Amino acid sequence: MASIDLSLIIINWNTKEYLSQCLQSFFETKDDISFEVIVIDNASSDLSVEMVRTQYPQVTVIANAENTGFAAGVNQGIVHSCGKYILILNPDIVFKPHTLTALIDCMEINKTIGALMPKLVNLDGTVQYGYVRRKPTFIQVLLFYTLLAPLAMKNKYLVKKYLESELTGKGMEDVEQIPGAFTLLRREVVETVGGMDASFKLFFEDVDWSYRIRLAHWKLVMLHNLEAIHIGGRSFVSPRNEWIFVRFNLSLIHFVEKHLHWSTAAAVKMILFINSCVVLVARVAILSVSFGQSREIKKYSYRRHAMFLQALYRTVILKQDIPLHAAH
Repeated sequence: MASIDLSLIIINWNTKEYLSQCLQSFFETKDDISFEVIVIDNASSDLSVEMVRTQYPQVTVIANAENTGFAAGVNQGIVHSCGKYILILNPDIVFKPHTLTALIDCMEINKTIGALMPKLVNLDGTVQYGYVRRKPTFIQVLLFYTLLAPLAMKNKYLVKKYLESELTGKGMEDVEQIPGAFTLLRREVVETVGGMDASFKLFFEDVDWSYRIRLAHWKLVMLHNLEAIHIGGRSFVSPRNEWIFVRFNLSLIHFVEKHLHWSTAAAVKMILFINSCVVLVARVAILSVSFGQSREIKKYSYRRHAMFLQALYRTVILKQDIPLHAAH
């Protein structure tokens, strides 16, 4: 049986300053819960490991020699944990007073909840959007991951029906997904459905986990009256944002291949392929003739679509693995 209340597992990659801020906020707001803190460092080069060992000696640090990905890091942390509840966290989270205690109290009272999260807010207190989405479908991909996205995002009906969960903003609310940025779950859930699927190297590992938890008849819940600050995306602030686009699309394809009908998965791949081809062709056309939608087309990076088509060829046709990060 679990001997402590909470196992906090943080997956870190080159976010030393945010990791320090996260740990400091945790120790300042943890109240009287019994806990352990485990930091999984995925081969950071910014002295993150040394910082934790020096400033937070009570924290267990597991320093990986290479970046194995977020999901593999989560599973690694779970294996080394013993808490009744497990909190998976990005290092760019800042805790607010009494949030953790209230979250655990909610889990204690509501035994059907498998995992939950607080409301995520920006540094200025405004609510963050885009983290509580609906399960990926063909319509979602067509509308929001292609050149149709700028138009679809302006249509509130389409956004609520196919992309974002329509939240009331009040009390305790069931959701379809809980982001890996802040996921509190029961150890019993992990024992039932397993850990994260490490074949998702980057992106959609939390979507897949949420989907499997719901299939096992556990509730996923967001508590609107509790907040945590999420600085957001600090591991990915890089001029190589084209590679993030490639990884996102590859993980999206992996999800639909795993959970949707084979025909739907094939259609999704075809739509993404055609979309990138259209962008590349339009790029050439823009250079020589006036193009009606040129302003929207120019928002899309020529290079990232070219990289995606190359990656699609390698993974689908050649059956090759794609590195987690672009080569430097």
